[in-house]
Amino acid sequence: MAAEYGADPDRFGKETSFCIHCGLCVRYCAEVKKLHAVGFIDRGIRKEISFIPEIAARECKSCMECFPLCP
Repeated sequence: MAAEYGADPDRFGKETSFCIHCGLCVRYCAEVKKLHAVGFIDRGIRKEISFIPEIAARECKSCMECFPLCP
């Protein structure tokens, strides 16, 4: 049907990030580990997840427990 109607399969830009902004890593870091090394930046469609450099530089290398949480 897509070919018949001339639908463009690439009409939605491909994201380079696999993150779906679920916030599991942010919540885990804040509520379980009590480190607050990961957080949200901006809001709405510009929302991104970012590491807080001052904390992440010393804590994340040895922890990395948030990585398996990512869907």
